[in-house]
Amino acid sequence: RRFTDGHWYLLRETRTPEGGIALSFIDITEIKQAEEALRESRQQFKDVAEIASDWFWEMDENLRFTSFSGRNYKVTGYRPSELVGKTRGEVAAENIDEPGWRRHLADLEARRPFHDFRYKLKTPGGILHISISGKPIFDADGRFRGYRGSGTDVSARVNAELALKESEQRFRAVVDNLPTAIFIRDKEGRYVLVNRRYEEWYRISNERIVGLTTRDRFPADKAERYAEEDKEVLATGKVIQKELHGLFPDGVVRTSLISKFPIFGHDGRPMLVGGVEMDITDRKRA
Repeated sequence: RRFTDGHWYLLRETRTPEGGIALSFIDITEIKQAEEALRESRQQFKDVAEIASDWFWEMDENLRFTSFSGRNYKVTGYRPSELVGKTRGEVAAENIDEPGWRRHLADLEARRPFHDFRYKLKTPGGILHISISGKPIFDADGRFRGYRGSGTDVSARVNAELALKESEQRFRAVVDNLPTAIFIRDKEGRYVLVNRRYEEWYRISNERIVGLTTRDRFPADKAERYAEEDKEVLATGKVIQKELHGLFPDGVVRTSLISKFPIFGHDGRPMLVGGVEMDITDRKRA
C-alpha cells in the first residue's frame, strides 16, 4: 500500500490468540522504485526497438527459431508457429553457400554479434529483402543459449537502390555510345565522369581521371582558362561554347567544338559543369 507521504509499505496482518489483529509494516519504497525504474526502462527499450525494427526474434543453441514478436506476421505473412523450429537458411530465398552467407554463418559459429545482415526471405506474398541484427545469449555459467535480435523489411530501400543502379547503367550506356566526348567536373574542377569517346581522344580512362583537376592534366595557362570558364558557367548558369584546334593526345589533329553547361542540384543551383566536345574537323575543312 502507498501512503500519502509517497512511501510504499508491505502490510502483514496476523490474528492473535486473544482474537485481535497484529499489524506489521515493512518499508518497501526502494524495491517499488526499482521495479518502476525497470518497468520504465523496458518500455523505453521496447519503444525505441519497435521504431528501429519491424520485429524481434530468438534462436536456440542449434540456431533454430524459438519465438517472434512485433510486426513479423503483418510484414512477412508468417505466423510464429510456421517459423519456430526452422533455421534462417531454410526460409531464405537464395543460395546460402555464397560469400555473404558464409561470413554470416562464420559469425554465428564464433558466437559473434552481427549487424545489418541482408538476405532474401521467401514469404506467402513473394520475396522480401530483410535486414537482421543479432546478439548471442549466454547463461550465468557462460554457456551459449542462442541468439536474439531484430528484423526489418528493407525491400523498398533495396528496390530503390536497384532502380537507381539500373538508371545509372542506362545513363552510362547512352553516354558511352555517343559520338561526342563528354566530361563532368565539380565546383573544385575535379573530374566526376568522362565517357568512352573522351577516353579514346585523351588517352585516359575514367578510373584514372576521376578526382583529378584541370591543373593536374593541362599546362598552367590552359588549366587556369578552363577553371575560369567553369566558374563562369556555375555563376551565370549559362552555356559557353568555344572551338579548339590542335594535336590531341590520341595523335589526331582535329578541330572540336566544346559546349560547357551547368548541371543543377536539387536546390536549383548549379553544382556541376558538364561538357560536350564534338569533332568538327571535316566541317571546318569544308
